[in-house]
Amino acid sequence: MSERRLQLEDKFMLRLPDGLRTKIKAEAKANMRSMNAEILVHLIRVFGGAPVSGAPESPTN
Repeated sequence: MSERRLQLEDKFMLRLPDGLRTKIKAEAKANMRSMNAEILVHLIRVFGGAPVSGAPESPTN
C-alpha cells in the first residue's frame, strides 16, 4: 500500500457487541466483500459519502 494512501485513510479501533462480528462476517461473505468494505457500505448509507463499488443501491422514498 502506498504511503500516500495510508495518509488518506484513518484507522479506528472498535469494540463490537457479542455476535455482531459474526453477523458482519456472514453478510460480507454473502456480498463477496471484506468485513471492512461491508462496514463501510453500511456507514456510508447512514451518514452519506462517496458511493462504494459493488454496493447495492439504497431504496428511494
